[in-house]
Amino acid sequence: MPAKGDKKKGRIRGKRAEGSDDEYNSNDAASCSSENKSVDIDIDTNDNDDNNNNQQMLFEDKLKQKIDDMTDKSLKTRIDSFIAIEKIFATKVLSEFVDERKATLSDAIERALKKGDSQEIIIAAKLTTSLCIQLGAYDTTEVIWENFKPILMTIANDHTASPNARAECCWALGINQFLACDDDLDSLQLLTLFYNIFCGSFLKGNGSVKILSNDVHSLHSSALGAWTLLLIELSPSNLIKYLTTIKTPNSITPLEGLCELLNSTYLETRVTAGEALAAIIEITRDYTDDFEDELPYDIADTLENLSKDGTKYRNKKDRKEQRAEFREIHKYFTDDIVPSVHVKFNTREKLYFDTWTSRIQYNALCRPLGPGINTHLADNMMLRDMFQLGNRVSSPLPKTQKSTKLERTLQNAAAFKARTIQRSRNRDKRSAAIAQ
Repeated sequence: MPAKGDKKKGRIRGKRAEGSDDEYNSNDAASCSSENKSVDIDIDTNDNDDNNNNQQMLFEDKLKQKIDDMTDKSLKTRIDSFIAIEKIFATKVLSEFVDERKATLSDAIERALKKGDSQEIIIAAKLTTSLCIQLGAYDTTEVIWENFKPILMTIANDHTASPNARAECCWALGINQFLACDDDLDSLQLLTLFYNIFCGSFLKGNGSVKILSNDVHSLHSSALGAWTLLLIELSPSNLIKYLTTIKTPNSITPLEGLCELLNSTYLETRVTAGEALAAIIEITRDYTDDFEDELPYDIADTLENLSKDGTKYRNKKDRKEQRAEFREIHKYFTDDIVPSVHVKFNTREKLYFDTWTSRIQYNALCRPLGPGINTHLADNMMLRDMFQLGNRVSSPLPKTQKSTKLERTLQNAAAFKARTIQRSRNRDKRSAAIAQ
């Protein structure tokens, strides 16, 4: 007795044999439909090209209007235009378009930084970074940055300004200096500025932790993040000299102060300080074996305690994030192992991070770009050079256009109708032959 599977296969073969003549006819109908469809696709492709060109023109016109609105008399209109432009710059690479209008953009941003309120200063500071990222491939970036730099430094150092505005200016100073300048002496000026801000989170004279508002904590954390970004760009010799020999107004070295920040009540400050220590150790281990003697003798225990912290008064989410971060930092400090992380930013490329310095740089750039970092990694040559990605990778050829569900339904209906008509004709012929 044949198996059930054999019966099923036999029935399928029988159906195909019986309907073979009809299938040829139905296939002809289907092929005619597919030929018509291919013509439609060609027409649609041309239409799509025209539509894309029209959409690009409309997009550029709207962007030009937003640029004009940056100097509008209405504060709301100005802020809306700044926000819209900053979002566009974060998600698209428009280097050529921006280069043609860099003077207009720079003047509007400079005016907002000098005369705007705290809200306008915050978004204008963000836009300085977006502008430098867009112009990264051009020689004019450094010139434009030198115009913004003294203004941002003045705001960041102004104790009467909003802490949030000062924090955003710190990040703008750090990221733009990192992108546009590679002079250690020039960076030392900003390192001093940042240090004088976040040293406000150091321990008190009696060793107790300072209680600060969230806005001030955020300012100190931003200054620390910008400081770390520039610090790891110093040559190893200048890095060690700066951390161990320079005495600050509070009579401790920057390295000692950095270790004190591990006790901060603010999560972002603790994590940033830990990552900074990991990057510093990473750089100095390749240069000298003596640097780690400058660290506190109990630094390994401190990092381990932070990786296991279960303090109840801290937010559960904060504790979880802290433990995850400091497990990696402690593992690197004791075992010299950097957890490998990769980012897939298009269908063909991945970016691997196997050093603390590259992770810090990537995280800093994610701040102004957000999800748009993937677009910039794919198309922005400055970022590709920075992360050694080489030339742009061409996009894969588009796959054959797949028909929609409605098209497939109509095509099947047409084939069914043609098959039904043909079978009816065959039945009529057979009936006539039998009658005779």
